[in-house]
Amino acid sequence: MAEQLNIILVPHTHWDREWYQTFQQFRARLVHTIDKLLDILDRDRNFSYFMLDGQTIVLDDYLEVQPEQEERLKKYTRSGRITVGPWYIQPDEFLVSGEALIRNLQMGLQRAAEFGEPMRIGYVPDCFGHIAQLPQILQGFGIDNAVFWRGVGAEARQSEFLWAAPDGTRVLVIHLADPMGYSNARMMPLVPDEFAARVELLTAQILPKATTNTLLFMNGSDHLEPQDGLPETIAAANPLLAHLNPEHEKILAQLGHAPQNGNSRHFDGIHVQIGTLPQYVETIRRQNKRQLETKEGEGNGETPQESHLQVLSGEMRSGQFSHLLPSVLSTRMWIKQQNSVTEHLLEHWLEPLTAWAWKLGAPYPAGLVRTAWKYLLQNHPHDSICGCSIDQVHRENAVRFAQSQQVAESLIGQAMHTIAQNVDTHAPIETTHTHHKPMPIVVFNPAPGPRTGVAQAVISFAGSLRNAVIIDEQGQHMPFTIVNRWRQELGSAQLPRETLAAAVVLMGTDAPGEFLRLAENTAATMLGKPEGTYDIVRVHIDTNQLPNVAHIEVMVAPHGSTTSRDHELLTAEQQLSLIRI
Repeated sequence: MAEQLNIILVPHTHWDREWYQTFQQFRARLVHTIDKLLDILDRDRNFSYFMLDGQTIVLDDYLEVQPEQEERLKKYTRSGRITVGPWYIQPDEFLVSGEALIRNLQMGLQRAAEFGEPMRIGYVPDCFGHIAQLPQILQGFGIDNAVFWRGVGAEARQSEFLWAAPDGTRVLVIHLADPMGYSNARMMPLVPDEFAARVELLTAQILPKATTNTLLFMNGSDHLEPQDGLPETIAAANPLLAHLNPEHEKILAQLGHAPQNGNSRHFDGIHVQIGTLPQYVETIRRQNKRQLETKEGEGNGETPQESHLQVLSGEMRSGQFSHLLPSVLSTRMWIKQQNSVTEHLLEHWLEPLTAWAWKLGAPYPAGLVRTAWKYLLQNHPHDSICGCSIDQVHRENAVRFAQSQQVAESLIGQAMHTIAQNVDTHAPIETTHTHHKPMPIVVFNPAPGPRTGVAQAVISFAGSLRNAVIIDEQGQHMPFTIVNRWRQELGSAQLPRETLAAAVVLMGTDAPGEFLRLAENTAATMLGKPEGTYDIVRVHIDTNQLPNVAHIEVMVAPHGSTTSRDHELLTAEQQLSLIRI
């Protein structure tokens, strides 16, 4: 018996943030694209849906330029006419860590929720293959499906199948089986009879692998704008498609009889409607409900041959039907190296140390941690991390890696300081020297368990290391080597006698030692540190180099790191008082 073939056509754009143009050059086009989209939605109620590529960063990139359009944009995202999320950016999967993919989804879903209901579709249309754990990651966020193009080979007999992760987690996959993938219905003709002819042609390409009487047309491609007037064309073309030419009907009947699927269907008409990916996934799920509710051949007496949907597992890395560009795995290796360094810094240092510091009473720097991740994730689209863009794009990648690292290293330093303050750093044995207090060295191990290895530290020590020893918390001597030593000059300045004398009078430093305290605080201020950070440990005055000029050398050390030599310092202060007279 003949039936109607249904087409869900999804208007969308695929937005490579940077590629053969820079981010800013593409952003100028993005602003024009979204402005045009909003204008179309304002005046055409029949243009019911548009998908913004499954990544929320396009919202931020647009609103940074057009902040006055935020409420207008939210009007359509909240009503569901513009679908957003679930990703922050469309990632490459093989060159980034699993944690990065999780943070990507987490940030994307959080941002999408500010604009309405996120699109819970595992939409990764253009990745150069897919990792085996993607079903597991998606299901962790309540996403039970995946929609993609590349990576599927002849092992997939159908364009809909179940994909199992190594732990057994499954998602329903919608494979964009047309040779053009997510672009199969791009730039559709806006003349009704030409539109109808294109629909029949596209149908012939994807019907053989379909498992239902509903097909998916992706009306968009890289950086394409929405097609104004599309709903009117569809409305005019549907009557032309309702009763197919007998010859065309015969062709569709042959295509609908797919031995590899066990399908035998006869279609005498086609109906096209604008829709969304969630609507299409729900339609496929409903029509394959029995298979999706039971596992293949388990507990229901079915054999694998009787099951309607295939179950595939493992990586999706076939280049049989679409290019995977495998050479990008080693293109511009410095990008991959910087990414690995930055991921390690965030995952193994920043995250655990800021968490520990928070547990010890420090405020948790959520905003800055998120900022560090954002700079890193912005380098994770495949055209960025794969190294296949123009040179200027990758120069800007280097800046983002540096910015992520700078934010992370600043936070790590603060967290380490908080943690070290809560560690007992008193020497485990009594010391015999009188001039220097023991200096604690706190070593941080980011590994999940004990480890051996060499730790390198830079210390500021006001004295000689000739007789120094390092002991651990048990009092045991530790081997060490001095790699380098230097005397750090913190700065110099010319100071007229009159200025020095005036400062002493204004600050009221007549009592013994007060002038030295003033000098200590001045040194701390010059170095951008709070008062009390440094102690003056030695002052050397030389009045013999030039006439009427005194060369004063002041050595400082971290507060509390040395014992006081008050007599020597007070003598030097008296000499200074004579100079300023």
